[in-house]
Amino acid sequence: MARKITRTWWGERFLDALQQRIDSGRLSRGRSYAGPSRMLDFCIDGKEISAKIRGNINPYFNVHREPKYKISIKLKTINQEKWILIIKDIADNAAWLSRLIMNEMPDNIQQVFDKHGVNLLPGNNTDDLLTDCSCPDWANPCKHVAGTYYKVASLLDRDPLLLFELRGMDKSTLHQILADSPLGKALLAQITQPDAVPLEYSAHRYTQPNYHTHQNITIKQF
Repeated sequence: MARKITRTWWGERFLDALQQRIDSGRLSRGRSYAGPSRMLDFCIDGKEISAKIRGNINPYFNVHREPKYKISIKLKTINQEKWILIIKDIADNAAWLSRLIMNEMPDNIQQVFDKHGVNLLPGNNTDDLLTDCSCPDWANPCKHVAGTYYKVASLLDRDPLLLFELRGMDKSTLHQILADSPLGKALLAQITQPDAVPLEYSAHRYTQPNYHTHQNITIKQF
C-alpha cells in the first residue's frame, strides 16, 4: 500500500482538487517528483508556490539532455474587503476561532467562505487553481505540477494557516487579529491561567512532514 501523503482532512481535501484536474497516470507519476532526488528547489513566497524539478531525458519530446523544469502554483486570491468580513465572522465564532488559534482547521470552516462567495480550499472552478510548468507536456497539470502540489499538501498537515496565506491573508497577521479579538483574548486568558489544563496543539498530534537538509525549501512572508 502506498504511503499516504497527508494525515489531515484539509490535506486530503487539498489533494482532491488536484485529482479532479489530472489523469491518473500523471497523478501517480507525480508522487516521485515530490522527493529530494527530483525536487531541486521549493519556495512559497506569499501567495505563489514555485519549484524546480529534475526531469527525464525523453526523445519523444525532443529532450536529449536531463532537463530542469520550473513550476508555479497559485490559488485565486481573495480580496481584502472580503477578508475583513470573513475574519470578523471567524472572530465571532468561538469554535472556529479556538481551533485556528490552536493551529487546527475547523471541519466546517468553508461555511464562512461560502457566505462570502469564495473558497478556502481549492474548488471546482477552473480559475481557482492556476498551475504552470516549463516542461513540453501538453497537459496542465502535468506530473511535475503534481509533485509540487504533493509537497504543499504535506506542509499543510502541520501548518493549515498556510492556506489562508495562499489566498492572500498573511497568516501571522491573521493569528494576531484573532488573538486580539474579544473571544480570542478570553480564550488566551483561560489558556494562560496557572491552573489551566495544558492544551495539546494539533501540530503535535500529526506526524511531521519529512524534510531533507540538502533540498532547498523556502517559505517567505510578505
